[in-house]
Amino acid sequence: LVAGIARGDFLLGRRRQVLERRLAESGEADDAALGTDKAVGVLGVVGLQFPLARRGPGGESSRGQQSDRPDPLFAQQWGLQRIEVPRAWQIARGSPDITVAVIDQGVELGHPDLLLHPQSWNASNDTPDGSPVGNHGTPCAGIVGARMGNTAGGAGVAAGVRIMAIATSTWADVDIAEGLYFAADHGARVVSMSFGVYASWNAWDFDLIRDALQYAHDQGLVLVAASGNEDWNQSRFPGSDGRTLCVGGCNRMDERKRNGDASIEPWWGASFGPDVDV
Repeated sequence: LVAGIARGDFLLGRRRQVLERRLAESGEADDAALGTDKAVGVLGVVGLQFPLARRGPGGESSRGQQSDRPDPLFAQQWGLQRIEVPRAWQIARGSPDITVAVIDQGVELGHPDLLLHPQSWNASNDTPDGSPVGNHGTPCAGIVGARMGNTAGGAGVAAGVRIMAIATSTWADVDIAEGLYFAADHGARVVSMSFGVYASWNAWDFDLIRDALQYAHDQGLVLVAASGNEDWNQSRFPGSDGRTLCVGGCNRMDERKRNGDASIEPWWGASFGPDVDV
């Protein structure tokens, strides 16, 4: 940050810039809301693509100890088996040196199975408090980084990384942009976005978010977003943006998650098409 400017003032300045741009272009500044998607393992699939701690010859991590004792819910995490995460853990493990920002409905800041970054943010009311405003964010954070071998809960794909909680209660475009700026300016290496919209919904100013994506991309962040739950051959934005890794979903049979399948949730399907990377 620029010397003498507090974090809150800095982000409020960014928010004002975004709103002023919207006012100039459209003459109004209504914050459109949208529903979240189902987070079909969106974060976990790419968890081993960012830097991880290598294991020593005895199985210990070179950046912080993690036990190989099984977590009680690990056997139920069929998705980890499908993408062969246990095999990958023989090569690399999550490191507390890596921070993953979860832009969502906030994360339980005192959760015993998560390692939280000391800074969090609520982009809807501009306060340093990323605690939950809904029930979607904490599970997403767990998919990424739930602690391994602590005999509690399950395990995240990149178990042991730090989670930066960034909350939105409105899902407004200005909140998403502000969250991206916050993540880039406060040390995140990865951003998780398990949400999105289609242009036809007329919910967001895409250019506003594209500017924030570019800013984060220029800082070297890995940007991950969901494809959507509509079972369409097109992904939601920002997953459709070329700067993000767009993640779809599969079911237990290793088939694309689709409407009417044999899963326990046959009423939705993962969107697909050329934008999907994983």
